[in-house]
Amino acid sequence: HLVCRGRLLLGVGAGSTRADFDDLATVDYTRQDGFIRYEGTLPDIEYQIDLGHSRLNRELAIDASSPIARAIVQWQISPQSRLRFRGRHQFADEVQDLIVRLSDPDLALIPDLVESTSSLVTAGVYRQRSLELDYRFTGDRFGFRLRPLYRSLRYIDRTDADRTERGGFFQVDYRLRPRMNVYFSGSVRKREFENRTQHDMDHVYRLGMDYQLTRHWGWRAEAIKNDRDSNLSDPRYQEKAVRLLVWWKR
Repeated sequence: HLVCRGRLLLGVGAGSTRADFDDLATVDYTRQDGFIRYEGTLPDIEYQIDLGHSRLNRELAIDASSPIARAIVQWQISPQSRLRFRGRHQFADEVQDLIVRLSDPDLALIPDLVESTSSLVTAGVYRQRSLELDYRFTGDRFGFRLRPLYRSLRYIDRTDADRTERGGFFQVDYRLRPRMNVYFSGSVRKREFENRTQHDMDHVYRLGMDYQLTRHWGWRAEAIKNDRDSNLSDPRYQEKAVRLLVWWKR
């Protein structure tokens, strides 16, 4: 149900998610969410606030609940500059986080280092607290983006994966020609685990070029350097790669 009052919008949302896993070690659950959404605009400012409650009904395990508190505030500082704040307190999982990142056309995927055998990529539900700022400057030729972030993940079952993450992402790009753009981007992330003495530091850097051949065709070439340092017995991981991408769009 939505009620519109000029520049204000009030809504009520509800959702239910059922998860059944083939892995017998993972607990099946039903998650029920309900929240009130408040949206509005001020001169140069847009905001969206969700407040509600979430309950996790788990089979053969203790149920859990959590408040829902989400906020997005975007300030158009000037025609070239924009600052956005996003905060979340809610139940989440790795798949949901990935869907949120992919579904946001204004939020590029931040490079991430996760081994294919990592236990961190699981179906487990966690209580998520996250804060992030996203500043962008878009000029005629020069562009700049800076995005510091903080995340706290507390798993319902896999408490050995509880961790706090702090880091940031940046990108600088320059338009050499109307259809040619060069860029340099990077991310730094520190992970600290709560229930084990593991600390990871990740660095991911990219140097690349975009070129639009026609209205529908183009290509991208980039060099990538990934690096992880940890206090584990085998602490160092390094990767260097070169990637060429040819794209087509309607």
